[in-house]
Amino acid sequence: MTKTKRMILFAACGVILLGVLAAVLFRFVIPKETGICGDTATYKIVGDTLYIEGSGEMHNYRDPDSGAHRKLEDAPWWENRNSIRKIVIGEGIVTLGFNAFREMENLETVEAADTVDAVHWWTFEDCTSLVSFYGPGVIWVFPEAFKGCVSLKEFVGATGDGFLGSQFDEHAFHGCVSLERVEMQNTAVFYDSAFEGCESLREVTCSLAYEVGKNSFADCSSLESFPLDRCRADTIENGAFKNCTSLTSIQLPNGATEVPINFFLGCTGLTEVTLPEGLISIENNAFAGCTGIETLVIPSTVTEVHESAFRGWTAEQTIVVTDPDILPELAECEANIVTQ
Repeated sequence: MTKTKRMILFAACGVILLGVLAAVLFRFVIPKETGICGDTATYKIVGDTLYIEGSGEMHNYRDPDSGAHRKLEDAPWWENRNSIRKIVIGEGIVTLGFNAFREMENLETVEAADTVDAVHWWTFEDCTSLVSFYGPGVIWVFPEAFKGCVSLKEFVGATGDGFLGSQFDEHAFHGCVSLERVEMQNTAVFYDSAFEGCESLREVTCSLAYEVGKNSFADCSSLESFPLDRCRADTIENGAFKNCTSLTSIQLPNGATEVPINFFLGCTGLTEVTLPEGLISIENNAFAGCTGIETLVIPSTVTEVHESAFRGWTAEQTIVVTDPDILPELAECEANIVTQ
């Protein structure tokens, strides 16, 4: 090879190397966009990752489609939202602003430092490719924060101990049909419809369920277990486990005075239920359609069984009554009634 050809070859290799180096820099090092997203918070986009850095609360942003909150602005990364696949929230950030990351259709993962304690209204609404959220400090998920996240499979929240540690507000996970696991190690409050319709949800871990709101787990047809026995007795509400067809065994908390309306309606997989002494009332449709229960013992303290509480039960099922005074209230029930 002549000297001229060698020089041309070296030059070509140099150009290629510079090109590769430039591509690596732009992909992994050099931000393609930077700016402010809070009074003391900044952001940068490097490659397909959005980094939130600094401290304190993020700004709140408006819904660009509906024009809601007109005094607010669009998130600064709105035009580049579909190039983002990952979000990393740095140490020092406390709250994720509402509408901040909505409609990031290609976002797949979120990793938040343990200083992040709240996910605001609509923060991740319609992030249809989001699969996992890891936020070991998150104790408050506001209404509709993850609404429409149809691919979300895993949510990991607060991992520390604390009274009323985690709070899941109304419809926080509305439409999250792929959600399989919710994990936190502290106490938790589940408000109305927080996980309603999460049909893939199998597992919820928490040290104590302080409150289980109305329809909070309704239509979670894959839910296999729930620590209801560790729930505050006076905070279980209507329809909480309606149509949870994979529940097999459940124990109401000591101190509970009623089985609320529609509480276990349609729980066809339920085979074993333990009702505590001190229970007073079994409300309308409380066990309607629970055709898998072979035997249910009603405590002697129960004085009221409402109409249709056991609607759909058959003669193959047995209800054991310890106080004969409630027999007239079971007159319409088709189950086998036994007194002891």
